[in-house]
Amino acid sequence: MRDTSHIHRNESNSGRVHILSIYWGEKNIKKELEIGRQQVNWTHYQPGQAAGHYESFFQQANHSTRPMAFWICYTIFSPQNHPENAVGELWAIYFDGETGNHVALRKEIPFKECLFKTDEFFAKVGDSLLEPGGLRGSIASGEHSISWDLAFSGEAEPLFLLSTCNRCP
Repeated sequence: MRDTSHIHRNESNSGRVHILSIYWGEKNIKKELEIGRQQVNWTHYQPGQAAGHYESFFQQANHSTRPMAFWICYTIFSPQNHPENAVGELWAIYFDGETGNHVALRKEIPFKECLFKTDEFFAKVGDSLLEPGGLRGSIASGEHSISWDLAFSGEAEPLFLLSTCNRCP
């Protein structure tokens, strides 16, 4: 976020500066937040970057009355200084609290077989897809497999965990 702060100060006769408050330009903060809301689910990774990178997009849900849940994750992993070794990872976990039988699966896919868009919400790892309104895919290992074809909707605003107050002490 660009620094648009203004320091309000009061200089006394002694030459001391007393900082009264820091004011962030309200219009600029609102603009930055709107851009953030639009881009919150866009990929930050730039293919080929030397800096190491780990980025995940996931969907999880808990059953409303039973101890059951799932977690599905589409991930980018690029090791520090070795972007040629970047991979996409697909994770799927099913939790069954009634039986105690849980299934956790992970699959690594060469990055060239993945697509993580930097200008819209879209992640594809192999044949598994996550996009606005839905996700579908499958993963198998040994005798276990998990597949999904899910739709979701909602109008809730993203939750930003950093303060956006207009006046700070």
